[in-house]
Amino acid sequence: MILETLQTQLQQYWLEILWLVAACYLAIQALMLALDKLYLIVRPLPETQFGFKGHLVYCDDKPNSKCFVNHRYQLSAKPDFIYRTGRRSYTVVEYKSRNAPVKESDINQLIAAVVAARPTYPITNAFVVTKKQSKQIPIYNSTHANYKRIAHLHKIARRIKHSNYYPKPKKAKQCFQCGYYDAQNEQCKKA
Repeated sequence: MILETLQTQLQQYWLEILWLVAACYLAIQALMLALDKLYLIVRPLPETQFGFKGHLVYCDDKPNSKCFVNHRYQLSAKPDFIYRTGRRSYTVVEYKSRNAPVKESDINQLIAAVVAARPTYPITNAFVVTKKQSKQIPIYNSTHANYKRIAHLHKIARRIKHSNYYPKPKKAKQCFQCGYYDAQNEQCKKA
């Protein structure tokens, strides 16, 4: 009897604490949202050449521009542009000067840039832009989830870099025109 009463009181006590924690969390989230809106009102962002509002914080325009490194995933990258689009949000842009649609390799390069730059900037949006097309790429909140999208490609690239492993090229028109393609052995030559 005493044990049941104690257990009931404890359950009721934990429920009240849970409600209090949930209410505090929602209040903090509402305050952060209000601060973000106030920040954009007080300090409006200029329109970018890519069609969204943001302030340029990084540009890869020099050979010695900063290279972002994520030591956890052993990944480094240099995105073309990073814009601050809010008080706690940044957008990465990967620009391709060709007059063609966005390719899968462009998206993979952009995701690698997001993973590499996330320890420095909280990236929330990402775009790949060509002269023909601009495409927003969905970015997960979790850096690990983003890395999993390119992990298999990263492993292949690391094997190529650190050993003599060269994957067999696909039988594509571009492979036969590549300077590294050895037609006699049907594989890539070592650089």
